[in-house]
Parts: sequence; structure tokens; C-alpha cells
Amino acid sequence: MKKNTHLSLFVWATGFVILGFAFGIPIFWLLAFIGFIGTAICYNYYTIHQRCYSSWIELIDRVISSGIYTQIWAFIALMAAILFVFIVIVFVFDIHLYSDDTFGLWEKIRGVVLLFLDPGFFSVENSTGIQIFAMLISFIGMVLLGGVFISTVSNIVERRVDSLRNGLVVYDHFDEHYVIIGYSEIAVILILDIFKHYGWDCGVVVNKEMKIDGKLLDKLPKVLILTNQDVHVVRAQIWAHLPKKIEERVVLYAGNIDSYEHIHNLNIQRAKEVYVLGEQNEYGRDTKNLECVHLISEIRGCGREPLQVNVQFDRISSYSIIQRLNLPKEYIQDKNGNPNIYFRPFNFFENWGRILWGFYEFKRKRYDSLDFEPLVNDKYVHLVIVGFNRMGRALLLEALRVCHYPNFMEADEEAGVIAQNKTRITIVDKSMDELLPLFKAQYPYLSQIEDIDIEFLNNKVEDELVCERLKEAAMEERALLTVAICLRDPDLSLAVGLSLPEAVYYSVEERKDEQGNVIVNDMGKVEYRIKSGNSRVLIRQELRSGIGGILDKEDGKYIHVRTFGQCMEGVSDELLDDTMAMYVNAYFSVKYCDFDGLCCKKEKDALDSILLDYWSRVLSSTLEGKPNPKDFVGWLFVDREFMDNIAFRLWIYQPEHFRFSNRYQVDMYGTYLKYLSPELKDMYPLQALAQMEHLRWCAERSIVGYKSATDVNLKDDNYRLHRLIMPFNKLGIDRRFEKEKEKDEDVIGNLEKLIKLLAPADYVGRNLFAG
Repeated sequence: MKKNTHLSLFVWATGFVILGFAFGIPIFWLLAFIGFIGTAICYNYYTIHQRCYSSWIELIDRVISSGIYTQIWAFIALMAAILFVFIVIVFVFDIHLYSDDTFGLWEKIRGVVLLFLDPGFFSVENSTGIQIFAMLISFIGMVLLGGVFISTVSNIVERRVDSLRNGLVVYDHFDEHYVIIGYSEIAVILILDIFKHYGWDCGVVVNKEMKIDGKLLDKLPKVLILTNQDVHVVRAQIWAHLPKKIEERVVLYAGNIDSYEHIHNLNIQRAKEVYVLGEQNEYGRDTKNLECVHLISEIRGCGREPLQVNVQFDRISSYSIIQRLNLPKEYIQDKNGNPNIYFRPFNFFENWGRILWGFYEFKRKRYDSLDFEPLVNDKYVHLVIVGFNRMGRALLLEALRVCHYPNFMEADEEAGVIAQNKTRITIVDKSMDELLPLFKAQYPYLSQIEDIDIEFLNNKVEDELVCERLKEAAMEERALLTVAICLRDPDLSLAVGLSLPEAVYYSVEERKDEQGNVIVNDMGKVEYRIKSGNSRVLIRQELRSGIGGILDKEDGKYIHVRTFGQCMEGVSDELLDDTMAMYVNAYFSVKYCDFDGLCCKKEKDALDSILLDYWSRVLSSTLEGKPNPKDFVGWLFVDREFMDNIAFRLWIYQPEHFRFSNRYQVDMYGTYLKYLSPELKDMYPLQALAQMEHLRWCAERSIVGYKSATDVNLKDDNYRLHRLIMPFNKLGIDRRFEKEKEKDEDVIGNLEKLIKLLAPADYVGRNLFAG
């Protein structure tokens, strides 16, 4: 403790002791008053006067422009000092402020105080000298209490209001609140999504028990936002989307994302969930967001349940890098080595890829999948992406993860068979020659994805070459064409998306009867009909309203045109939900674990002790007809709460790139379910779907930076080498890889059980880590 703090506490204690004696002996009131004055003066001296000032004017400026507490103490010290001086004069010169000179000590002190408080008292004095002295006391009291005091209070209120408006007021009573660090374009949707789960959705009360106008308003959580942008502007943007009744649930703080003090003010220790967005258009945004995670972990401390910290990475390259690196332990663990935060990175643009084609959209049915018709015989998917910006790259990477289909036939060099029914992806950008070298350097192993061909065109979409390619693709009967316009300018994107070759939108063909004969009318002329094109068009728009909203309801030429990329839909609790992926990870961790080789010593891997907890619980169960001990999904139906805990612990200790691998597997579930339907199940046996899973896994590993090491037969996760990145038909050649084929089959075999376990009604909005 500092020296000035010791002295201040000592003076405070002395003053209180003297006050205690003063209750019995009047003379001690004077000593108590002296102690009070000393306390005020010492406090001001050691909090303000300790700084070096060149003049008293600078000191006064500092006092009147400082905080509320400093102003109050300075004012009290000034009044106390003046009263003390007058009281000393009264006692030294034995002045009687009234005509009766029998007054005692207390009466003399009281006379000074009364004159100081009420100038009217000096009029009763008879002596001219005493009247002048009394008038002096009254005048100073009038100035201090009538002028300085009022202006001080007014200044305090004004400064308080100004501090509130500028986000400078900090509260320490928040509990179970949500924290948003940094303000960006998706902050509003996060706030709306948070309140949605508490019964409020876009101004409509969706939960009858949550009456916003009633007494249950206090059940809505507080949302704390830290930003270094103009608080007035941020507040106006947020409040424009919130009803007045719940605006008070959002509190804005002004501060920096990389400041320990400002992050500490957010009550991280008692927060329910944290979103680190970073400041919009800020230089080094992704790096600062990651460093903020370190600060949160440090502030979170020890002995607490892991706090879910959702971190946005604005650039696709940064997001890909974070999937490849293991964070240092101090970023996610406390000093005792226990996880104190759950790090959940996300990217707005990848989220939209998942919305368009992942399992999330499979449940929503808003957009058509890339295989909007079942891929039978020799059909294939053709995706054209216009614009190789962040959105375009994100859609490409997501397509590489999910565009794997059961009718793909692998090449067989010995039999002279070439690969057939490959997915085709074409990316068009006028600056491709500048963008492509860096992209290939960031993703050098995309050529390992054997069932997808990628073509990069350095052209504008309106160039004759591109238009001809689009026309040919739209007219190709085998191809299922999807064109995604990803241009940043919404007006230009809309213009391009509605100006593609006519064949993309519709076709004119001869009418035929049931036997396939061309229909000829009475005039001997062939009859024709207009048919919607066998294509899908996606146009990036920041807002769904206006022309974009009209397009979504179009049933004519643009019936298959949809808008996407809206800021208000790019992030949600459901998109960040890892429950399904967590169960997948637990299933494989349990099934392919050698329980006999486990060691429960603390210094060994923490995963061992978690698996031992599971094993002991399963073996000790007396349930009749219990599932296989290694069937984690089966045990979830029996003991959900305990298995949830085991799954969470296994999940949080996994390296980041393994967690992403499970997430991307879940993204593929919509495609698997389609080909597991009764209509197609007989056409494609389990082996074909297992091949799809292996191709998906190879693509996902190649994207994250794994290199095929089949030549050296090596697997090393630290150096991103893997011997299993090979054609599926070669896995059966070596008996050592039979287990790997079994894993691919397990994915398909457990799929329907997982879907049943997490039915859409239970799965939507479920977030195990948010409490």
C-alpha cells in the first residue's frame, strides 16, 4: 500500500476516534472538527497535490476539471478550512457573536456555523466590529454555499450526464450478462439474437411469459458493449433496431480492445458469454481480437467454469491460419492448467457459406443446395463464383468441403479408367492475376482434392468468353449450375446477377407428349414452351428489403434468383453452436481409444482422465440392455447429463484444427441425409457414402494445410503430413487402413441417431457452453 494511503487512513481513524469522545465532552467537538479538516486536506493533498504543478492556477484548473469525488472533497476541504479559521479567531480573541457573553465553547462554534449557513444572523449583533466580522462570515458562507456549492453540484451533474453519454461511466454490479467487445456491422444482429432467446424477436414478444411491457422485463440480460468509436453514433445505430423498453438493457462503454483496464471493467469474471468482434475497418483487427482473448483469459482467472468467447476473424486468411495453429496455453487456460475460456472463432463470410450449403441450411430450406436435384448417373455440380473477394473465397472453400457426391468414380490407372462426374468450380475476377498467387500460397494443396476441378478466369463476367461459358453450362443437361455473384457493391452485384445470359434463367424447348413425340398444332407448326432454367443464381446484397425482397418472391423469369450475404443474418447462436460436432468428437474419441492403455496420472494428457471417468461410469452401470461401452451416441440416450459433461470436457481439450474438422463434418450432414432417403438409399450403398466422407475429409485436411505423405507412409500432425490423403479405393489395399474405412462408415451409420438425438426443435438455439 502506498504511503499516502496509509496516512489518509490514519487521519480518518483519528477523526472517528475523536468524534466518539466528542459525544460526551463538548470541547472535543473542536478536536473532532480539526480531525475532519485534516482528513479532507490530507486526502486532497495526496490525491491531487502530489502531482507537480507550475502554479496554483494549474492546480485549481486540475481540481475543477477532475472527477466528481475530487471536486466534492476539494469543496468540503475549502469550507472546513474557512470554518476552522473563523472558529480559531473566535476562540483566540474571545469574540461573542451575540450580546449574551455567557455562551460556552459549543455556543461559540455554533454561532460561527449559523452565520456561515444563514447570513440573516449577523443583523442581531450590537457591536459594529462584531457585526463586520459576522458579516464577513456570512458573506463567505453565502459565496460558498449559494454560489460555489450550486455551481459545483451543477457541474457534477453535467459532467455525470456527459460521462454517461460518452460511455465513461463504469458499473461493477453486472452479473450473467453478455459482453460484445468492439463494434462492427454484425453487432446489432448479435444483440437481436441474444434477446430473441429471451422471448423477444424483432419487436414481437414470441414468449408469452416474457412481457416486455410488464414486470418480467428484468429477466432480459444486460448487454455490455466496449468500443473506441463515437459512442453517440454507435448508440443511435443500435437503438434504431430496439424498442424503447429494452434499450436500457444495452450499456455502452468507451474503451480500447487491447486495454487490460478497459476489458477488466466489463466484469468478465461474471459474464455469461463474450463476443470479440473488433472495431470495424480497424487496422490489425484480427491480431487485436486474438490478443483480447489473452486478456480475457488472464482476467477470468482460476477456479471458474469455461467462458465461451466467440472471436470474429475478419479476413479469410487469418481465419484459416487460426485453424492451423494451436493457441498458447495461457490464452485458454488458467495458471493451474485448467481451461477457463472456450475459444470459438468464426468468420462472417464462412458463416454465409454454411447458411447457403451446410447442414444449417438443410434444416431451413431457404436456399437450394448445390445438388438441387439428386446426382444420379452422370450428372455433376458446376459452381461459378463471380468476385474473388472475401465472400468469394469463403464460398469457394465451403464448396470444396461439401461438394462430394456418391456418383463420383475414382480413377484407376491400372485399369485405364479416368475419374468421372467431378464437381466443377469456376471463379471469375478481373483482378485474378493479382489475387491468385497469394491464394495458392495460402492453400498450396488444393490439387490433392481429386473429385473437384477448379478453374480461375482473369475476366469480367460480361466478357464474351465468360458469357459463352455460362451459356454452355446452363444448357448442359448433365450439369447442375449455380452462379454466385459476390461483388461488394450491392447495386453492381444486382445488375450483374440480373444480366446473365438468358439460358441461365430459362429455356425455350419443343413440347412433347407422354411418348416423347414432338407436338404439332393444327397449322402444322411445332409447339414450344418456356421452361425455368436448370440453374440457380445467388446475388450478394447487404439488405433483404427493396429489390432483394422482391426477387425472393419472384415467380417468373427470376424464379430461381435469391439474394444472400445480409449483415443481419451472418451470425447467430445456432451458427456458433458446436453441440453436434462435440458429440461426433466424443464418439470417435471413445470408440477408438485404447482403454487398457490409459493412465490416470495428472501429469499425463488430461484426455486420459476424462475417458477414464466415462469408462468407469459405463462399466458400473446396472442398466439392462445397455449399449456397447464404446458407443458414446448410444449412451447419450441413457445418461444425457453425464455424457454432455464428458463430451464437453473431451471437446475443450482438443486442438483447434480437430474441432474444426468435426464442425466441417457436420456441415456435410445435409448432403448425407439426402442420399440416405428411401428413394436413393438403394441406389447408393454404404460404401458409396463412406467414399463421400473420405473425399470430404481429404478436402478438409488439404484446405487446412495437410500434405499427402503416402510416398513416405508418414503421419505427423505437428508438421501437417498425413499418409491417409489418398483415393478411397486404396485404403482397402493395406490392412492397416481398415480402421480408417470403418471410421468413414461410422459417420454415415451414426448420422440418423445424431439427428434424432438433436431434433431440430431441440437443436435450434441450443448452446451447451453458454450456460
